[in-house]
Amino acid sequence: MVYTAKKYLFVMVLLTATGMTLSAAGRQVWDFEAGTGKWRAWGTKPGMDAEKSARIVSKSDEKPHGGKQCLRVHDDFDNASPYAVFRVEVDPTKTYVFKGFIRSDGDAAPNEWVGVSALGEGEKFIRWLETPKFKLSAEWQEFWLLLSGLPAGTKYLYLAVRPSFYAPSSSTGTVCVDDVEFCEQESAPISIRDYTKWFAFPMNPKRQPKPLVDIGASLLHTPAGKHGFVQSKNGHFYYADGNQARFWAVNIHSSNALFPSHDQAERVAETLSRSGINLVRFHLTEYVLIDRDRPDRATFLPDTDEKWERFDYFVKCLKDKGVYILLDSVTGLSARGLSDADVPHGSEYGSHRPWVHFEPAFIELGKAYIKGLLTHVNTYTGKALKDEPAIAMLMLINEQTMFFDWKSKPWPAHYQELLKKKFNAWLIETYGTRGALATAWTSPDGLCALKADEDPAAGTVSPVTVQEIRNEGDWKTDKSPPRIRATVAFFRAVQSAWQKEMLAFIRSLGCVLPVADSNIYYDIADLETQTMMDYTSQNVYYDHVRRNSDQSLSMANIPSVERNPLFGAGLIENAIAMVKINTKPVTSTESNMMWPHEWRSSYFLTAASAAALQDWDAMFFYCYFGGFGYDWDKADAATAVLQPTVEFNDPALLATLPNAALMYHRRDVAPGKNLVQVVPAKDDVYLASGAPRTGAFPLNYVPYVSRYEIAFGKPDGRAQAVIGASGKASFNFSRTLNKKPGLELAKEFDDYLKKQGLLAEDRGIQGDSLVSDTGEVIRDFGKGLLIVDTPRTQGFTGFPKDELKFKDIRITSRTGFTTILVSSLDGAGLDTAKKMLLTVIARAENDKDNMQYASFSKAPNGMMRGERLTVAHPQPGLGTVRVEPTDATVLFKTGGMLTVTPLAPDMSALSAPVQVATVETASAPTVWYLVERK
Repeated sequence: MVYTAKKYLFVMVLLTATGMTLSAAGRQVWDFEAGTGKWRAWGTKPGMDAEKSARIVSKSDEKPHGGKQCLRVHDDFDNASPYAVFRVEVDPTKTYVFKGFIRSDGDAAPNEWVGVSALGEGEKFIRWLETPKFKLSAEWQEFWLLLSGLPAGTKYLYLAVRPSFYAPSSSTGTVCVDDVEFCEQESAPISIRDYTKWFAFPMNPKRQPKPLVDIGASLLHTPAGKHGFVQSKNGHFYYADGNQARFWAVNIHSSNALFPSHDQAERVAETLSRSGINLVRFHLTEYVLIDRDRPDRATFLPDTDEKWERFDYFVKCLKDKGVYILLDSVTGLSARGLSDADVPHGSEYGSHRPWVHFEPAFIELGKAYIKGLLTHVNTYTGKALKDEPAIAMLMLINEQTMFFDWKSKPWPAHYQELLKKKFNAWLIETYGTRGALATAWTSPDGLCALKADEDPAAGTVSPVTVQEIRNEGDWKTDKSPPRIRATVAFFRAVQSAWQKEMLAFIRSLGCVLPVADSNIYYDIADLETQTMMDYTSQNVYYDHVRRNSDQSLSMANIPSVERNPLFGAGLIENAIAMVKINTKPVTSTESNMMWPHEWRSSYFLTAASAAALQDWDAMFFYCYFGGFGYDWDKADAATAVLQPTVEFNDPALLATLPNAALMYHRRDVAPGKNLVQVVPAKDDVYLASGAPRTGAFPLNYVPYVSRYEIAFGKPDGRAQAVIGASGKASFNFSRTLNKKPGLELAKEFDDYLKKQGLLAEDRGIQGDSLVSDTGEVIRDFGKGLLIVDTPRTQGFTGFPKDELKFKDIRITSRTGFTTILVSSLDGAGLDTAKKMLLTVIARAENDKDNMQYASFSKAPNGMMRGERLTVAHPQPGLGTVRVEPTDATVLFKTGGMLTVTPLAPDMSALSAPVQVATVETASAPTVWYLVERK
C-alpha cells in the first residue's frame, strides 16, 4: 500500500446483537455492478434534507476499480456525519476478513476524514474494535482487515464506509469503495514463519585478531584524541589540527553497561571499531558518580570504588581503538531519582520536566555533578575527563527543555508560583509598565487580552502552560495569541539563562569541550534557544515501540520505505534536518527503527544516506547496549534480542552497520549540490506546534533532495536558494501566513528549483519518488524502495519486484523484503575494486516471540505484510534471534570470476571461499560476503 494522500482511512468495527443479513458461515462479495448491494445510509437525523440524504449512498460509474460501477458514499451535511453500513452475523470465536479497494475523491477539505468503519444499531451495543488508519488518495488502494478476538457475546458486526469523521460534524467528504469482500478467515494471510529455515547469526561482542574485514582499520585514527580536542566552528566539528571531525556512533546506557570487566571492555571496543564506530555516547552518566541501587542519590561514589576503575578502563579501551566518547547528561539531572530532601518535590520529578531550568536547587545540584564528573582523573590515562581529548563532546541534559513536559500532570504549587513570579518579572523587564503590556496585548479591533485584575507589578499575570503553547490561541479566552507568544518568549529567556549559567560553569573548570543543551526540539521557538550552544542534536525514532500494561510490545509496523515524505510522514530525516542551524554542527544522539519493527533493516541505509547527503556531523544509533538492569554478563549470555533498546546482537540492524560506516565516513554519498537555507519569518519564531518535526514544509521535501539549514535573522550568503518572507528570500514563505498544503508547497518549490536551473528535470519530485539533486539517493515510495547508487556503494532496501540495475551491479531478489548493499573496501569504485563487502539482510526475529497483527496490507511488489503488530513478550530474551534467508542473485558487470568468502559474525571466514561469476546470496547462512577480484 502506498501512502500518498492528504487524508486518512479509519477502519472501525462496532459490535451489536440485533438484526441479520449474512450467515456466519457465508461469504459476501460486492462489485456494485447491479446497484448498492444493500449498503444503506446510517447516521441520518429526522428533518435532514431529503435530496442530500438520497445522495449519501449511491453507485457511481466514475473511475471504478473493476467493471463499470463502484459504491460512492457522500456527506455534504454541516450538522451530521452520515455514512454507509452493512450488517453481518458472526461467531465471536472465529476470525474474519474485511477487505476491498478504496479511494477518496481527491479533493478533501483539511478537516475531512474518510474511511471504512463498522457501526451498529439497537440496544445491544458492545464497543468499537480498535483498527488501523491508512492514508488515502484519489487512486485505488487495497485495505485488508483481520477481525479476531471479538468480545464475548458478539453476534453481529456493522461494517461502515465513512466519508467524514464525526468530530466535527461540519466536516464533509466523499469516498468510494469497490470489489469488497467479507468472509471467515480460514488460513493466515501471512505464511507462518518456519524458523527451521532461518539461521542464527550471533553478533555478541567478540575478539578477532585477524578479521577479513575491518572497517575501523582503514577509517579510524588511533588513539582517539590524536588530533587534539574536538572543536565547533563554521557549522561543523573540527579537530585542533584543522581536520574535519565526523562521527558514526552508538549509545551505551550507563545504568550498568559502563562498568564492564576488562575482558568485556576490550571485546566491546574491538567489535565497535571493527564496524567503523568512532564515537560512543555514554547515556545518563548520573549513574557513574551515583550508585543507583542506593537510596542516597546526592552523595558521590569515592574514586576508590570498583565502578570507577571499570569505567576508567572502558574509557581507555575505547580510546585505544580510536573510539571517542560523548558524556551525557553531565548535570546528572536526567533520570537520577531525587527525593524531596534534595530539591522541592524531588520525588515527583523523575525526568523530562522543565523544573530544572528555573529552580535554584536543581541548578546547584547540576553544577555539583558537572564538577564531580569532569574533574575525575582516569586511573589509566592520568587525565581528568575535562582534559581528555578522547572525550569529543558534552550534553547538559537528556530530552529536557522548557518547551515540553512529558508527565502532563499539574505542577506542584511551588513550581507554578515560582514560574509565575519569574514570568511577571520578565514582563516588567520587557514591557516596563502594565499600560505598555496592555497595549501590546490588544488586538487591532480593540480586544485586550490582559485581564482587569492582572498586573505584572503585583505578580498576577499568568503564563499559559507548557502544553498550551502549541496552540495558536483564541482572543476570547485566557489562552490568547499574545499571552501564548509572551510565554514562548519567556520560556526562551529561561532556557537561555540556564544554558548561559551552565556553560559558564563548565568553562570555569577549564573545560574546552563542545557542549550541547539537550536533544529534543519540536519547533522554531525552542530551536532558536540553541544558538549560544556549540552544537545541536535531535532524538527521533521511526515507529517507536509502545509497552503495554501486560508487558507486550506494540507498533504500527508500517515500512518507512512506503511512506511519502511529501505528506509529512514523520520520518527520521526531516526531524534531524529541522535542528541544523547554519552556524552549528548537528547531531542525532538517538535514532532507530527499533525491534520488533519487521522492516528495521532499512534503518542504517536510511540514516547513512541522509547524513551523508546532508553533511551532518554525528549520527548515533540507540541503543547498542544498556538500559536499567542490563550488564555485559547478560549480553554475553544472550541468544535473543533482549529489548527494543538493547540491540547489540540484532542482525537486522547491525548487518548493514559496516556499509553505513563506509558510506558516511568516506562520503560515498556525496553532499547535496544545493544548499537551501530557511530564514524564519518574524512571527514564525514564536511557533511551537511541533509541525516541523513531523515534516511540515519545507521539511517534507528539502532533506530528501538537497542540503537543509535554518538561519535565524538573515541568510549567510552560502545558499543556492533561500526560503523565507524577507526581501532576501528567493522563495517566499511564512508558516504564520501561508496555509497551503505541504504537498502543494513542495511542488511549487520543486518547480522553482528546476526553472532556476538548480535542479535537473530528472531530480526532485518524480511521480511517486523523490530523487536527490546528486541523483545518488532515490526514495521510491511508490515501489517501496530506498536506493543508493554511488561509485563505491550501491544497493537498496525495501520490496523489490524486478531486477534492479545500478551503475556496476544488477540485483534480482526473490525475497519479498530485503536490504542488499555492496561497498568497496579498498577505496576504488565498484567497477575496479579488488575487495568488496556484500551485505544481505531481510528480517530477523526471536524464534520464541508471539507476533500478532491487527490488519494486513500488500506491499507494492505484492508481498502480504502485517500491520498493528503486537509481540507478546512477558519474559525478555527467550529463544534465539534468527535471520530470514535472502534468495537473490548479485551480478557484477565487470571483473569476470569472483572469489566469494562467506563471513562469520566476527568477520572471519565462515566457510571456504568459492570461485563464481555471480553471487547467490542463499548459498551460506550469513549476512556478509567478502567479494574479491583478481
